[in-house]
Amino acid sequence: MTKAKSNSLDDIGNNPFTAIVDKIADLPKLPAIKDEALLKAATTHPSIPLGDDIAAKYSYERLSFSGEGVLFTFITSLIQDTVREAFRDIDAESAATLRSRLTSPPVLSAISIHYDLPKKLIISRHLTEMTCRSIKSTADMFTAYLGGLFYSLEREFFTQYRNEGGTANNKKKEDGAREGKKRTKLNDGSSRPALQPKDFNRTITNTNMTPERNMLDLANEIDQARDQASAQAYIQLIPFLRALFCKC
Repeated sequence: MTKAKSNSLDDIGNNPFTAIVDKIADLPKLPAIKDEALLKAATTHPSIPLGDDIAAKYSYERLSFSGEGVLFTFITSLIQDTVREAFRDIDAESAATLRSRLTSPPVLSAISIHYDLPKKLIISRHLTEMTCRSIKSTADMFTAYLGGLFYSLEREFFTQYRNEGGTANNKKKEDGAREGKKRTKLNDGSSRPALQPKDFNRTITNTNMTPERNMLDLANEIDQARDQASAQAYIQLIPFLRALFCKC
């Protein structure tokens, strides 16, 4: 009896927010996920194997987890920067309650249905009706899509930053090659008298450290590019999320 009641409460037919969202005019268009692999991952239910070509971090459930994180961060900022400006007396507990409501499964389910995400879901046939009528499951569809959208943008910006960094790295390599030729001339005495043994040893030591420095610089550049890409991906999502939740 309790189980039947729980299923009834989780049925999208009993979600009052669906009708509310449907009545809102001019909701923003859902941004497209340009990365085909991530689009597939974001719209493929765990009942369908993705294959080895997609990393585990991009599975449907992991994308939903990441999408929740993006949404939680945005709603927190929205309340902190917008709501608190309008309602200066709102306390932290009330702000947290508002955040919970805005990120609740009924609200996200209504948004998911508005964007027809259940119709885009690739899922085992015997699970289709049960999953697509579940408030919780349809809410997960939106957060999974949001996670896929975030990582797609992150990949795009990461590639852009790495390409820009690659141009700079090529210049560094060219400069390094010229500097290496200068050191060779100095060390073999063709440019000046040969180095004394103690100076030569110091030069060798510094030369041996150069590859390590280069590897460290490369690792730092990759980390920096990834951080910049993540930040830019989130920034790119803000206009859509703001237009969506300021109307909801």
